[in-house]
Amino acid sequence: MKMRGMTCSANFAAVEYSARQALAERTELGTEALSDRRDLANISTWVGMALARQGRLTAAANTMAPMVQFERTVAAQNRSDCWVPVDLAAALYVQALCEPGRRA
Repeated sequence: MKMRGMTCSANFAAVEYSARQALAERTELGTEALSDRRDLANISTWVGMALARQGRLTAAANTMAPMVQFERTVAAQNRSDCWVPVDLAAALYVQALCEPGRRA
């Protein structure tokens, strides 16, 4: 994924732009199936991470709140998909980036 490489270079504005493009393109492919919604949530997590790293914490938090709720719902129903906990952990990590006052 192009966004991963940009993250290493700390060009978070470019990560946000790329993730938003990917989100728009992925949305065109469909949003009804669970796999579609999981893909969109994964890309939205990248958007949230990029926003948080740019210091746009309110926008990042607004992006992540529904993603964390979605990932928790998927995790509660999960029986065997080993990627579900990874996706939830990523969403929770980005949510934590949005709340610097709650860090230990």
